[in-house]
Amino acid sequence: MGGPAFFFTLSGFLIAFTTISGIKRNGRFYLKQYLIKRVLRTFPLYFFIVIGSGIFYVIARQWHLTISFRNYWSFFIFLQNYFGYGTIFILTNLWAMAVAEQLYLGWGLLCLLLQSHIIKLILPLTAVITVIVFLIKTFSFIHYASTLHYISIYLLGAYCGILYYSRDRLYHFLQSLNKPLSLIFFYLGCLLILSGFRISFDIDIHLKRVLVLSAGFCLIILSLCYTKFPGKVIFTNKPVRYLGKISYGLYCYHAVVLVAITKFLTYSGITMPAIYIFLITLLFTIFVSALSYEYFEKRFIAKKALFI
Repeated sequence: MGGPAFFFTLSGFLIAFTTISGIKRNGRFYLKQYLIKRVLRTFPLYFFIVIGSGIFYVIARQWHLTISFRNYWSFFIFLQNYFGYGTIFILTNLWAMAVAEQLYLGWGLLCLLLQSHIIKLILPLTAVITVIVFLIKTFSFIHYASTLHYISIYLLGAYCGILYYSRDRLYHFLQSLNKPLSLIFFYLGCLLILSGFRISFDIDIHLKRVLVLSAGFCLIILSLCYTKFPGKVIFTNKPVRYLGKISYGLYCYHAVVLVAITKFLTYSGITMPAIYIFLITLLFTIFVSALSYEYFEKRFIAKKALFI
């Protein structure tokens, strides 16, 4: 469950950075433009997968194949993290999209309410919400896919994004560090992540686990953004940056590609080690995601420039 922790932390970082940049540039936060940009980036590919899966379901029924499409409606209103379990695999992994959209809407409403004051209030707000979530967990069960599990790490990532934008005392302090000292933050982040993975998968302590993973990931992000970390080139070269551009496609398509490959191998009577299946799936997913980004998603991304 490390993936969601990293994903929501990074999402909070990027969205906070772009949001605060927009507030400083335009003088205020505009919720309408903020939401339109989100729709242009995420909705086309997401609904392509969701609607395409529905079409596949109709065709499969004509072939008398048994496929579960439990609570299919929840995918259209981004509530599948609560109601979408039991459906086909290619949709099940989209639970994180529901959490992301809920958090994105919440962040937009928060920025609309606080405007530029969000910069000063983000840290105490993160602390208060974390305490509240822990109190809720004390008295009731929270499923691991519940948005409550990820509010704190989303805000923690957002705090790091604001730190990076503000270029405050911490920025100048970290910039002054020599290379050996800059490594401390990176390795401390790695140590926290490793300790987070050692925490039990038990759902009762899942929130503690994602907080530890998120804190470690934040240290790594800040070390890459702030310091003279010598290994930064590994994470900023062109191939890695391009993988970042198509990462949304990688997330949406990987289950589809995996199912297609495994079904093909099954019907063809071909057997191979799991590692080969993984590598083939990875390569095909990158290929499909790159095509999707270049010839489908870019058309909508370009329209984001029309909005403030």
